[in-house]
Amino acid sequence: MPSTTRPSSQPPACDGQEVLVGLDSHKDFHVAAVITALGVLLDSKAFPTIRAGYQALVK
Repeated sequence: MPSTTRPSSQPPACDGQEVLVGLDSHKDFHVAAVITALGVLLDSKAFPTIRAGYQALVK
């Protein structure tokens, strides 16, 4: 299952920072990404399109 995380050169999110969450859906997996309002990728993760994947996505 593909999964990516933010590069270590980018700062982590600060408390109270505005973030955006996006979801890219595919047949076999969905990818969720969190970015700052300035477009800095904070994290992303892929979830399989099975019951366990959907449960993990909403946690």
